Amino acid sequence: LRSINEDAQVFAYVPGTFAYFAPETNFNCNYHTLKCEISAQYDQQDWWLRDPSATGLNVVQPFGGSETLVNPTSSGWPAWYGAYIAEQVWDRQDVSSDYVWNGIHLDVMTSVPHHLLGPAWDLDRNGLNDQYEAGKGKPWMNEQWEIGVQSFLDELSTGIAASSNPGPVAVYGNGAWEP
Repeated sequence: LRSINEDAQVFAYVPGTFAYFAPETNFNCNYHTLKCEISAQYDQQDWWLRDPSATGLNVVQPFGGSETLVNPTSSGWPAWYGAYIAEQVWDRQDVSSDYVWNGIHLDVMTSVPHHLLGPAWDLDRNGLNDQYEAGKGKPWMNEQWEIGVQSFLDELSTGIAASSNPGPVAVYGNGAWEP
């Protein structure tokens, strides 16, 4: 790509606030190791965003399928995922040559989170719908989401700063499914 356009900017694509639930039924993990490694960790730690009946929330087809939202407020997720991207995606490039990536693209990093199946969320897993629970609602949901995502971005920034290619690094996320 750079032989055609030396100014090309190449970004590593990684999931943002979603991952692939049960990837082994959706694609071959021998060819999609990144997706499978992330999903396996989410399964092991139970970092999925769930509804009051403990069903994972899918961003494509509600209550099933493969692209399931993560609960960014889950203990351990921000630190693990920030470090994972820094170490397993960013820092695994060949330091003896030009870096492959110019930045990181985080898919589904929406700025209006409650619209992503918000009426079904149970962030705190107390069996109640957060949007309608007394003292919570959309402002509380958005605040919790923002805190979790900001913690993840801080961890990602720290991990990249400590890497063999500390930057500056462009990191962006799309607002997929945003109203």
